[in-house]
Amino acid sequence: MKLFKHSFFAGVSKINIEWLKKKSPVDLLIPYHHIVADDDVPYIKSLYNYKNARQFEADLDFLLKHFSPVSLTDIINHHQQKIPLKEKSFLITFDDGLKQVY
Repeated sequence: MKLFKHSFFAGVSKINIEWLKKKSPVDLLIPYHHIVADDDVPYIKSLYNYKNARQFEADLDFLLKHFSPVSLTDIINHHQQKIPLKEKSFLITFDDGLKQVY
């Protein structure tokens, strides 16, 4: 599975983001993170890869360059009151079941 994921993300990273944004029917991106840690997390590392703070900051820089941040309230208002979201929005979510999130 790791080889497939590595190959997939290597290929996807070559796609021009502006082209992808124009072609995508999706206006809301919701990236999901389990954990961001600079130290070794033994009970997680055997399950999946995670980002360190530098990688996460690079992800944030990328998202802020290409998308507009929105809040959960913005999304709720969009669905309940039909208030439009900013074009090509994103909301970052985290798994809140880990001690690092506390």
